[in-house]
Amino acid sequence: MELFDIIELKSYVTPLAERLRIAIADAQKRDLLLASPAAVATPHIRRDWTTATDDNAPPDLTLSSSDSVTFRVHQDHLLAASTNEFSKKLSPPQLEKLNVNAANAPTLTLPYPSAVVHILLHVVYKEDGRLRDETPSLADISSAIRALKECGIPSKRSILDSSLLFGIMASHCKLSPLAALEVYTLAASHAPDLHHVAVYASRFLLPLRFSRITDEIAASMGAVYLLRLSQLLVGRTQEFKRLLLPTPQLHKPLPHCDTRVLREAWTLVTAFLMWHATPDVGDATIDGLKDTVIDRIRCKRCNDSFERRFEALKHSWSLVRCTI
Repeated sequence: MELFDIIELKSYVTPLAERLRIAIADAQKRDLLLASPAAVATPHIRRDWTTATDDNAPPDLTLSSSDSVTFRVHQDHLLAASTNEFSKKLSPPQLEKLNVNAANAPTLTLPYPSAVVHILLHVVYKEDGRLRDETPSLADISSAIRALKECGIPSKRSILDSSLLFGIMASHCKLSPLAALEVYTLAASHAPDLHHVAVYASRFLLPLRFSRITDEIAASMGAVYLLRLSQLLVGRTQEFKRLLLPTPQLHKPLPHCDTRVLREAWTLVTAFLMWHATPDVGDATIDGLKDTVIDRIRCKRCNDSFERRFEALKHSWSLVRCTI
């Protein structure tokens, strides 16, 4: 009986269709999970920064946040980190005014909530570790980046790959593609200072459906980064399809094998992969489809060629650029 007689065709295609049905169902479940906002812990606020100095010098300034949380800090650290005297709030005339009105350490009121001031002070004191066990919200991170600029603290230097802020945004990227999209949008809105953050976040956006990008998100990230993301997702999909074009190496016709089974098996599997090509096609999907049909290829030389072609496909796919 020929491989593609009606009865054989049904038994051959059904497992492939079932695998793809399961894959699509899993993707839909993922989308439902992506829509659920991740819980973010309330930050533990460090109020006294005495031990943040090498000599444990006593603080000589109190910062008060917009939600009335106070922080005991050092004027010299704030001034050393700032290029504009902390938005002129610590200029000599302003300091003199604060000292006149204060019995002990003067108090400076900031227009930022305590979570933002907390992040700001970690940058000022160059404490690049984690914020205890919490991950601040992206809204707080965005406000902190704006506060850095307003206070004259160079944001580009403060968000190096080894920095606290980069680590926080990287941890958000790992939560879900939608969280990574928020990070990407935030980074794009602060480009070019945060370009490297956008590049990092883009690798987590491969499973993202482009329809998830609303007009509001597109406007926030801007045309340049929207285009770059589009080119990444569309480009990877097209490149995957291109990698499917070369056929397995065929041997010369033999009495027991004319390579028809190999050619038809490859055509069928690649048709499925072409139709369902996405920017994040994984090795598990490729191997699953290969394993469904490879045992039906009785000729050992054809079987080996089929196997090698899939290994070459996975290797080539792994080399395709996965960031903007």
